[in-house]
Amino acid sequence: MTALEKKAYEVACAARKTIKSFMVFPSTGTSEEKAFDAVIKAEKYVVENGYQYGSMCGDMPIAIANDSVEYIAKWRNIDPSEYSKMHGVMVCNPDFRNGDVGVAIFN
Repeated sequence: MTALEKKAYEVACAARKTIKSFMVFPSTGTSEEKAFDAVIKAEKYVVENGYQYGSMCGDMPIAIANDSVEYIAKWRNIDPSEYSKMHGVMVCNPDFRNGDVGVAIFN
């Protein structure tokens, strides 16, 4: 299990969900022009698949939900009792700026 998969699995367990699909968006470099390239691709993938995502908060996960959820808070503002409302998560390794991004969609 990769570090990205482990992070996604930990969130899924906290939400009492299982992972239906997992996609990795690799970073293409550390230059200023390439900063955030993996997260931009991941965000596009999330939207193209009918979901929305919350705001970035450092290297914390980013919650994913379908249109039934009106607002998705930053990870630090999501109460653990609300994890069950998530439909997926974006995780990074080591960070969203220059790292790879994984997108997990929950069952």
